[in-house]
Amino acid sequence: MLKKFIFTGVLLAIVSWAGNMYYYNSQQLERPIMMKHYYELPKEHIDFFRLHYITNKVEQMDIAWVEFPELGEHHLAISSDQSHDQGNYYQSHKIKTLHLTTYHDSLPKQKEDIILTKMTAHFTNGDSHTYEIGEIVFKESNRGPFQFRGSGGSSDGTGYDNMSSSEMGLEVTDVTIRGHERLGNFSLTINKQEFEPKSKENGITTMKLQGKEEALPIRFLNVKHAFSFESDDPNRFHFYSIIPIINGLKENGEPFKQDFHANYEPYFSEKELKQYMKAAKENN
Repeated sequence: MLKKFIFTGVLLAIVSWAGNMYYYNSQQLERPIMMKHYYELPKEHIDFFRLHYITNKVEQMDIAWVEFPELGEHHLAISSDQSHDQGNYYQSHKIKTLHLTTYHDSLPKQKEDIILTKMTAHFTNGDSHTYEIGEIVFKESNRGPFQFRGSGGSSDGTGYDNMSSSEMGLEVTDVTIRGHERLGNFSLTINKQEFEPKSKENGITTMKLQGKEEALPIRFLNVKHAFSFESDDPNRFHFYSIIPIINGLKENGEPFKQDFHANYEPYFSEKELKQYMKAAKENN
């Protein structure tokens, strides 16, 4: 009888182990899944940006180097590659991060924005694959009459910028944002005055004072933003680093533009990561 119980226990253990191995193997990726990123970056000086992707927890291959078809003969090199630590560890997968750096000669010399939407990844096993990465925009910076005095952000999608100017008679007329339709319930206040979307043209949304048409007289700027998404909005799983533009007028009527930055990184539970991967596979 004891032998029978032992045999049954061993058999159940083997069946359980085989079931776990089958489930584990069924969850493995043939190649990494690239996540979507919507970034705006200054193109006139050295900068870096991060691209995130999902891979197997026990890697059989990884990304060795990358190319961006829209850059032609220009190249961006990977400066480092590491796990993306959100304090959450997944059962079968992990999120990794490519750190890429732009140099003075790594981008085409052109006045227009440089827009990257695809990346070809070359893997350590010799294979390669071209991914949709979102939209990485390299643009000219706008340095207005304000100087930055402090800024900060939080993992909950909120952030602030404090600026001041020695000039008198400045007025803010509106704020323009690229890709506002992807940002869910994005909110923006300047000196506790709320701005709301008013119009959209060529992918650029104009936000103005809520319920008002007049300009906002200003010398000190306290700009606060908040990213917020509905639970069923797929855009909540993208990475954002955007540069909205504050538009205004000087005392003499001369227009000015002033950049500020807003960033958002998604957080994935185990269930959400599986849902994201399932949707990514279905769309490929």
